[in-house]
Amino acid sequence: TDLGVPFQHNDRTYILFGDAWEPPDDPIAFTTDTKPEDGLELEFLQNEDGRYRPVTIPGIRLDAFEVPTEGTSIDGKMYLYAATDHSAQAIMGRSVVAVSEDDGTTFSYLYDLSTRHFINVSIVETDVAGMSGYPESEELGLVMFGSGTYRESNVYLAFQPANTIESPDSIRYFTGLDGQGQPTWGEQETEAEALFDQPCVGEFSVTYNPFIERWIMLYNCVFE
Repeated sequence: TDLGVPFQHNDRTYILFGDAWEPPDDPIAFTTDTKPEDGLELEFLQNEDGRYRPVTIPGIRLDAFEVPTEGTSIDGKMYLYAATDHSAQAIMGRSVVAVSEDDGTTFSYLYDLSTRHFINVSIVETDVAGMSGYPESEELGLVMFGSGTYRESNVYLAFQPANTIESPDSIRYFTGLDGQGQPTWGEQETEAEALFDQPCVGEFSVTYNPFIERWIMLYNCVFE
């Protein structure tokens, strides 16, 4: 299997995988293991026949190169972000958001997230109360990092209040810095500005380290 995207949900660490061969399905597992030094004990969601239960979003194709890329948990619901629309023209052509109310057993499609800059995403739940620079500052927010064309993209930034995750209109896109060096935000993805010039990113992962008070990004970089 490929990938391995962890997120917290209902006191468990869930991990999204994909593609897994064969066929090219996308398993989902969880663990309550708190001692990773000797390996993680994973329990995979299963069908009645004992085979792992792949992630399925009705109406969304999840074949080869079409995989879950991120997950988050809000008010007891599990939210999943997935890349789809693999073709000869695009390795990954679109990203979607889905929701599960039964801990990942079944998912329902919510909305298309992006066909441009946020096809692969890394999302960090962040308490932005009292923090400057964000378009919202009084509640839990989703700090969203995204890349577009597979392994040929810069990295972009967006923000969404966690309690409006089911409304795509609540997303605000980083559009650059003003004259005082403060971030500006727009309502349209077409306005988004890259965080830095490195047009080679595909898969990546971002987290915030509170000990050094810095954001940390790990990413591949493929130059032809």
